[in-house]
Amino acid sequence: MVNINRIRNAAALKGVKLGKICELLGEKSNYLGKVERGLRKMDDNQIRAVADFLDTSYEYLTNQTDYVYRKTFQNGGTISIKATVNNAKPNFDYDRFNERRIARHLTPDYVEAQLNLPEDYWEDVRDGYENPDTQLINKLAVLLETTYDYLMGLTDNPEIPLDDRTGVKIKLFGEVAAGIPIKQIDNFDPDDESSWEEINRSTAKNGTYFALRIKGDSMATRIQNGDRVIVRYQETVESGQTAVVAINGDTATCKKVIWDEQGGMILMSNNPAYPPRYFTAEQIQKLPVRILGRVVEIRGEP
Repeated sequence: MVNINRIRNAAALKGVKLGKICELLGEKSNYLGKVERGLRKMDDNQIRAVADFLDTSYEYLTNQTDYVYRKTFQNGGTISIKATVNNAKPNFDYDRFNERRIARHLTPDYVEAQLNLPEDYWEDVRDGYENPDTQLINKLAVLLETTYDYLMGLTDNPEIPLDDRTGVKIKLFGEVAAGIPIKQIDNFDPDDESSWEEINRSTAKNGTYFALRIKGDSMATRIQNGDRVIVRYQETVESGQTAVVAINGDTATCKKVIWDEQGGMILMSNNPAYPPRYFTAEQIQKLPVRILGRVVEIRGEP
């Protein structure tokens, strides 16, 4: 029987994410977790494929030897090196995250929605299949009212430094359509207290931000009518990220952006009642279609 923890060790030594192993086997990202819990079974051919991919051996992955790393020389000979890594785990401290989440009475689903993460993301973090990057951990720290250093185990003090407790005000524009693009992002009243949002100073140091109030239900259930989204100014986003997009120079919409191989852009709604909109690379240039920023936080209607 395969030892999933030994797969983690060998992957850590080689610098390979567990998701890549699932891809290698043609399985979904939660496959190894299911094998570990006894819900799926990995056959011998799969185990040998993983062993070859990680430069280890079938015997190591099935508890027949403690020698994890196999180095192959040009003459075809091999030498085995005993593992020095045991129970490898990401630097991100999942237990601390979970404690802060519970203390703030937040569900995992809520945290995923606020940070625009896929379903069951935190289960994958717990099981070692995902490792949050620095940008995500900083956003998470803001949501959990703690610090990056605490979530990374660099300090035992979860409190935010005094200098960081005073937020930075950013402009709240409203409303931007999450359904049909409308002429917006121009109705800001600096004298109206409700026309401002506040973000953490640490976040503010990472870029320039603005806020938008959402109108419509095309991004439900993650983003509801009346919600406010915090947006980081940037001219491009990765495929699958949610962004505020300007169309024809005078309309804006909040959508998930998907890029195709020809440089075209698909604007996807979360609500299946709304069909996707597709723009070719030529249309993106001529209309134009321009990304104004990436949605980094969702705040419910007050």
